[in-house]
Amino acid sequence: MIENPCIKCKEHCCIGPIGTFITIHDAKRISDFTGKAMLEFCYFGNISKDSNFQRYLVKNKDHSYFKISSTNKILQLRSKPNDECIFLKDMQCTIHGAKPLVCKIFPIGYKFDGSLCYFEEDEYCGFMNKDMDITCKNIGMTVDEVKKVVAQHLKEVEEYKKYEKYFLDGKNVEEVWEIISKNK
Repeated sequence: MIENPCIKCKEHCCIGPIGTFITIHDAKRISDFTGKAMLEFCYFGNISKDSNFQRYLVKNKDHSYFKISSTNKILQLRSKPNDECIFLKDMQCTIHGAKPLVCKIFPIGYKFDGSLCYFEEDEYCGFMNKDMDITCKNIGMTVDEVKKVVAQHLKEVEEYKKYEKYFLDGKNVEEVWEIISKNK
């Protein structure tokens, strides 16, 4: 495993105008890990808090979030005024043990058929290598472990899509979690 390049990095995986999508289960895991109410660290809102960038994204449907959401909004982590993730401190993740599934496998992404890939905009990442096996090792996982996380994320995304209508009706994440819990 290589030395953690995140400590010196100032790129958009943890800092930027696009929200970090989380599933409802991600929110529950983070809440359980931190002891915080979900409303303290996440909200349902525009994909980008930058209104000009949001208009660009909507016009061009230029983000994978449009395949997750039927709207121009997503459930996402809150960020600080400087666009850093609310859980980033001294360039380190304070919820590493419960971080969202998409963060857990970053810089590896996936296509909606479950196959692993990289996203062009993430080529700056110091963990990346042309060999996917090496990149997986760099983030402390095997390819099979990454594929399991992807499968879990895809399952949670499908559930998210099923319950997104409640967000659109004005319910918050804690109310939606209660609905999910009652339906199990």
